[in-house]
Amino acid sequence: MNYSVPGLARGIAVMKLLEEKGGMTLDQLAQKSRFPKSSVFRIMDTLISLNLAQKDNANKTYIATARIIPIKATQNGFEEKLKRTLQQLAETTACTAEWYLATDAGLIMADRAEPPASEISINAGVGFIREWRGELDSVACVGRAWWPKAPRITKGIWVYKSGAIQQALSSSQLDKAIDCAKSTGCAVDKYCNTNGVRRIACAVLRDDSLLGILALAQCYSPRAGKSGKQHLKVLIEKAKTLNLNAKFRYKGETDR
Repeated sequence: MNYSVPGLARGIAVMKLLEEKGGMTLDQLAQKSRFPKSSVFRIMDTLISLNLAQKDNANKTYIATARIIPIKATQNGFEEKLKRTLQQLAETTACTAEWYLATDAGLIMADRAEPPASEISINAGVGFIREWRGELDSVACVGRAWWPKAPRITKGIWVYKSGAIQQALSSSQLDKAIDCAKSTGCAVDKYCNTNGVRRIACAVLRDDSLLGILALAQCYSPRAGKSGKQHLKVLIEKAKTLNLNAKFRYKGETDR
């Protein structure tokens, strides 16, 4: 097919390859895409400069750090309802409201809304990939609990403790956290990460299967801990309004 801007088409094709296949070397990308290696090199250099990809110098592989998400209408005006819900959550809680979708690469932030007149901005933006390995924050915990295709990774999983210190989780601790998120439908970060942010996450369901994850990202303040339970209650109520044909009953969860 002929494109008006072939370079753009090639860049999108390479991004899709990285989304589908995960880490790939320059040779593998050139072979799969059938583009000249020199072209693929320039594409990756550009994607890295735009913070859309990164290179692992140890094994010379590239990975996507963002995802292309098509905007398309869903049944019953769900997209419009979701946008209204995110905005209402941001205004009601003064937190950043986020929407994640589960994929093989990780949990992709597909949309978000900022609170009005916010002086502090959450770094993670639309297209951000929360990988399955590494930190088990509330979003990852709910994703692991509710998405049947979530990889069973047990090594190198950790949470933040007081002072933004990483604490490794044993297999039994990981299972306990995931079981709790499965039974309650939600998860709460007890401590802030290194950016001074903690999240509350809730599964949104279609026929009791995961449709997406609704989350609140709260920046540190002296009152942050006291507002957590109220924010969780508000988040659960909003998740219920987004559920489609789901019979699951949420339960308020205590901080992990």
